[in-house]
Amino acid sequence: DLFVSYKHDGWNIQASYYNGKLATIRTRGRAADALDADVLRPIFPESIPVMGKVKVIGECTCSKELFVTMKQNFDNALERSAVRTAMARPEYARRLSFHAFDIQGYIPTDSTIFGTLVQWGFKVPQYKFVSSYEELIKTITEMGEQNKNYPYPTDGLVARAGSYMRAMRVGEWEEPIY
Repeated sequence: DLFVSYKHDGWNIQASYYNGKLATIRTRGRAADALDADVLRPIFPESIPVMGKVKVIGECTCSKELFVTMKQNFDNALERSAVRTAMARPEYARRLSFHAFDIQGYIPTDSTIFGTLVQWGFKVPQYKFVSSYEELIKTITEMGEQNKNYPYPTDGLVARAGSYMRAMRVGEWEEPIY
């Protein structure tokens, strides 16, 4: 059994919690080159019900609706670049979306990672459970067809079983070189 989710196309963000309280929000990268993303604090849960050090990882995206505004006001050519532009402007940063997809420092005991993240107050990418190869192929096709109506930019799908996670650029997202 595994689940398949949309792979959001935005900025990878890591939120660190210590003893349940939101401590830091950073972009992906080594400590020396990660950008402080504290301007995004309003879109994150201030606390989670876990002690110790826990990191929540996800993608910060500009919805397709917000992108229209960003393109008109700032001439952003891509949804991904609009995220960076919005991070520089607090009034727009509050309108960005964060969808969590992983947890480091805590292993859920009674649900999936997505279930735990939702319980903690995070948004997660749309996902579907599959239990056979036939269901996987059907899900790839269905999610590809639904992608045009999905409100956030995607650049593939992710298949996940436990801690095993693989990005897939197949179907709707297949790259011509392949």
